[in-house]
Amino acid sequence: MVGLGIVSAFIIMAIFAGFIAPHDPIEQHPEDRFQGPSWKYPFGADDVGRDIFSRFIYGSRSALKTGFLIVALWSVIGIPLGVIAGYWRKADFIMSRAVDVAIAFPMLALAVVFIAVYGPGTSNLVKIFGVTGWVGFAMLTRNSVIRVREAAVKKTYKGKGNIGTFRHVLRVSIALVMLGLPAAILLVSAMGFLGLGVQPPNPDWGRDLNAYSRYMADPWPKPLMIILPGTALTIFILGFYLMSDWLRKILDQDETFYLPGVSSQ
Repeated sequence: MVGLGIVSAFIIMAIFAGFIAPHDPIEQHPEDRFQGPSWKYPFGADDVGRDIFSRFIYGSRSALKTGFLIVALWSVIGIPLGVIAGYWRKADFIMSRAVDVAIAFPMLALAVVFIAVYGPGTSNLVKIFGVTGWVGFAMLTRNSVIRVREAAVKKTYKGKGNIGTFRHVLRVSIALVMLGLPAAILLVSAMGFLGLGVQPPNPDWGRDLNAYSRYMADPWPKPLMIILPGTALTIFILGFYLMSDWLRKILDQDETFYLPGVSSQ
């Protein structure tokens, strides 16, 4: 529930960023540069006088949007392939070979090369991560379908038929999406940290953390420029994982005959 509250707060913050943010995220106030936290600047002001809190709020909108698009591609590509591979052995063999080829190339390295050729930006991040990151979704879905088939052979959920399989795959898909979102957001933030995501002066979590990191060793309150947004990003990712774990437990409580080896229901 704590995770759900954290994630809900961040989603609301991203949707209503225009109403919550006290300042324009790219507006500069040189006279206020390096100002500490105050009523005017809750997280302080950066090296050119921009409100760090406003930049973080608008950065959440960009991170969530890009993360959702990437996970949507992972789901559209990976989950159907996993279901097909779980049902048909010939398709399983073909997909397994495709997975072997895909995992032979590091996703981040491919992303760096792709962006070096086609230029930085969130649209290119969605394309490269969406096309290369489906492997995990496909393999986990495939393994889940195979477990359901084995359970059916053992009469674990006798009489449930394809409806039981569909419900199980649906539950696995929900869990994959919930776990994939924080992973996608971290990937986007990492690429932003390398300067390959959203371009300045637009706010971006990763890029801003990189820009502010050079002030970590400076006198107080300059280190707050990275400590506060970095802590907020950590809490956001933690909230997602807490909520995902809670949701997984809820999905496993009802009709546990979907799980292999369980025959009590």
